[in-house]
Amino acid sequence: MSKSYMYDECQDFSCDGNQENNHNCRLSHIHSDKRDAKQDSKQQATISRRGMLQGLAVGSMGLVSAGLFACAPSGGQANNQAYSNAQTASSASEIKWDEEADVVVVGSGGGLAGAITAAEAGLKVIVLEKDIAIGGSTNLHSGVISCGGGTSLQREAGIDDNPEQYAKYLSACAKGQANEDILQILARELPKTFEWVVSIGGKFSTEWLYFTGPEQEPYCTAVTPAIKHGAQYPPDEEHKTATGTLIHQLVVAEAERLAVDIRSESPALSLLLGKDGGPIGVVVKKGDEKVNIKASKGVLLASGGMCANPQMLAQYMRFGEQRVAAGAKLSTGDGIKMGQAAGADVVNMHESLTSLQTAVPLGTTTRGKERPAFPSILVNVSGRRFVNEDYHSDTVGKLALGQDDGITWQIFDSKSYAAVSDANKPNVIQAESIEELAQKIGVSTIGLTRTVALLNADAAAGEDSEYHKTGATFGALDSAPYYAFRAQCIAIVVHFGGLKVNTDFQVLSVHDEPIPRLFAAGLDAGGWLGRQYPGSGTAVGGTYTMSRLGVSKMISEA
Repeated sequence: MSKSYMYDECQDFSCDGNQENNHNCRLSHIHSDKRDAKQDSKQQATISRRGMLQGLAVGSMGLVSAGLFACAPSGGQANNQAYSNAQTASSASEIKWDEEADVVVVGSGGGLAGAITAAEAGLKVIVLEKDIAIGGSTNLHSGVISCGGGTSLQREAGIDDNPEQYAKYLSACAKGQANEDILQILARELPKTFEWVVSIGGKFSTEWLYFTGPEQEPYCTAVTPAIKHGAQYPPDEEHKTATGTLIHQLVVAEAERLAVDIRSESPALSLLLGKDGGPIGVVVKKGDEKVNIKASKGVLLASGGMCANPQMLAQYMRFGEQRVAAGAKLSTGDGIKMGQAAGADVVNMHESLTSLQTAVPLGTTTRGKERPAFPSILVNVSGRRFVNEDYHSDTVGKLALGQDDGITWQIFDSKSYAAVSDANKPNVIQAESIEELAQKIGVSTIGLTRTVALLNADAAAGEDSEYHKTGATFGALDSAPYYAFRAQCIAIVVHFGGLKVNTDFQVLSVHDEPIPRLFAAGLDAGGWLGRQYPGSGTAVGGTYTMSRLGVSKMISEA
């Protein structure tokens, strides 16, 4: 897999769909949902961490073990820490504070928007970044930001959209696995966040406004018209290809203008909790030492989720041990674990943006732009297709995971072999006939030969009778040699689960009560991304939005 693929939230692994009804697609989702529900039930059987935290306090400060409270698999990387994720004190006066701030933000990506909100209110803010570079996954994404709900760019393009319509789209993507009240708020506030990025220097063009998610798929068009919801930041002279750096550098510049204290190589180690169970400060690693930073108004957790923690992926996700994680290498679930150690609940931990790593690109576009297309199909161990291969990458990936043993093979012929990268060629299996190929890869010979025969007949007739695929990727596989590639599921940057939050993005305990002064945003927060990813730019726009709203609530209550 090339680097150019790795950090693009949706595109490049698979591309925009423009297809008719596909009932089999929806049926496959139902079967996959049943399996995933089993994992959610395990998450609900959790102990009252907050009550145990207070009960285990010894003297003026009690130590709470990350292994007991962080829900990480024993012996794994998530537990291999020389510090706890939370410590409880009777009062702030009992702690020796090395530094003080009004607001502490854990993570320098989308959380910077919250830091800016606090700085605009005249508060002292400290932003803690684990990595040497600023930005995390927010700085690595594809350069797209949410632009739905009736933005100025949509109006300029002649697109009629509004928050009500946008909320229906977000809800359709969630498929019942998100907090509907939060979706209503995001549908209203995401357009404001886009305008905020414009106000700090963002320059967007209608030429780069496009379908970034499943807008054109049947389950979405059933409730709302297909509307372009994503804006790609145009490349410039320095950056010849689109990149998230172009957006995030505007946010960093605004934070620096407001004198926000951003500290790299400063990982947050644990929360310091007051007698009410809420954070009063953060323990931070500074070189070889630990320092205590007081947070008088609160803490915002926005550390980028757990996509780079293979142990947590394996613990929470179906076939998690098979996932190839892509994103910021230090997005290892620190914020989630700190929240859990403070007694927080988690939701939707089994879901993520799931794409397939394929040898031949799927679809006909990348980031809304036409590109060369190559015919191929995806089959399961029965040798049968199971999806319109041109659907959105997350749709294709989720359905691939739903196949027997999560096994998917990409099948193509000599006409498409030119699209295979040098890195993938050693893993491509070749045969002189479809029957021989089926035997080599261990799928049903009868199933695969019938599938290819039907495809070739449909191609001759000009209509895909099974999945209604159209365009240049729909074509016969009739030119030997034939090839197969084991498509592997990728958890790309965006993990959907996280700490349970309310509509103010305040973290909730396992008793469904707000934890005082603790807020979460983006991929540290759960309940706002459900089953399907709404499209590139959702995580970026969502994190900025939640950070701004969460910190606004934090400082209004303090």
